[in-house]
Amino acid sequence: MPAPAAPQNHPFVHQLLRRAHAFLTAVDNGQAPPLAALLTRAVDHMSAEDCGNLDVPALAQGVTEAAVEVLACTRTTSCLQALDWLLLPARMGLLAVAVRRTTPDPDNTAPPVPDVPARGGARRQLGPDLPAIAAAWFASIEAVAHATAGDERATERALRSCEQHTARVPREDPPPWPWVFSFDERKVASCRVVCGARLGRSRWTLTSSEVAAVLSSGHEKQRALLTLDVATGHFRTGRIDSAFALATRAVHDGMRLRSGRVVERARAFRRTYTSLTPPGIVRDFDTLLHDTYL
Repeated sequence: MPAPAAPQNHPFVHQLLRRAHAFLTAVDNGQAPPLAALLTRAVDHMSAEDCGNLDVPALAQGVTEAAVEVLACTRTTSCLQALDWLLLPARMGLLAVAVRRTTPDPDNTAPPVPDVPARGGARRQLGPDLPAIAAAWFASIEAVAHATAGDERATERALRSCEQHTARVPREDPPPWPWVFSFDERKVASCRVVCGARLGRSRWTLTSSEVAAVLSSGHEKQRALLTLDVATGHFRTGRIDSAFALATRAVHDGMRLRSGRVVERARAFRRTYTSLTPPGIVRDFDTLLHDTYL
């Protein structure tokens, strides 16, 4: 795989990475969010001055560019999720290097102007000979970024690209790097679940058979997190009972696995429902969370 090209030094990406590094510095190792969620949170807390006149698709593209800058700091993986397994100091170090890589040129006397990272610039940094499995992971990250920003069309384009790259994976040799997880049709479906939860569109909600296939993953903690994404999709399309039934199942799995991440995600899910007269299934869910200590 060719070495990434020099960073484009977009001020927006630099400020996004700086804020993400500040957030990560302030948390404990057990409470550190995934890097993809960290970058999205950083965008949500950026000032209007840092964002300039960027629209929603441009902000999503900026998140993607920032993810590529982080990946460019390591030669061991092309998968952002693989970096979530690193110890907190290692993740902080990667973000610090990414911040330095994107620091505007001090010799340039012109004031930095926030601008949209060039379309396709992130892919150009990764080179033209990107293996299909790395391209599929990259497209999945881009899809989630667009979905988080609420751009349904861009999300659909990224998912179609993800599906196309995934279809090429069996025809290629395995990548030569460690820590690159497999990517197959079930991963594409899982990505679609996450995107559907972010978008809250009824047509993005999978059928029962599709959900069952997605939730057949052998990794129990990941399955619990995906269950919460499915629950979020149901909630945003008005199916309160099924949403909280799924969330309850995820909490029980999280308690059994002693996963603080699953339980905290469940608490965040509960905060999205603000009715003053919740139905019984929601009250039961509140009791379950109240009695949960990890």
